[in-house]
Amino acid sequence: MNNIEKINFESKDELYSYMNMMLEGLISEEPDWLANLSNASSLLWMLMEDINWAGFYLYKNDELVLGPFHGKPACTHIQMGKGVCGTAAEQKKNAACKKCSRISGTHCMRFPI
Repeated sequence: MNNIEKINFESKDELYSYMNMMLEGLISEEPDWLANLSNASSLLWMLMEDINWAGFYLYKNDELVLGPFHGKPACTHIQMGKGVCGTAAEQKKNAACKKCSRISGTHCMRFPI
């Protein structure tokens, strides 16, 4: 678990509004995509409750390659159609990992970019 104190919000809408405002401030004047993904993963890690990983996989050479993240170590390469991330990316759909919530009580979501 990280040592950053989480901010409590009245609703998910309030949290998402705050995250959007903070992210806009972090990336609006920075042209470097790697720096922006790094700050985005840090912001998600800092603000989201009950997560053990926040980050990005990048589509390269017909597979997903680990990008900037915060949290537990992760798979470096994921084949398209394999596992939750590879399936979500192949189908271009969001996916919730039910296995993670059963194991740790946390949730992970996969959003293809």
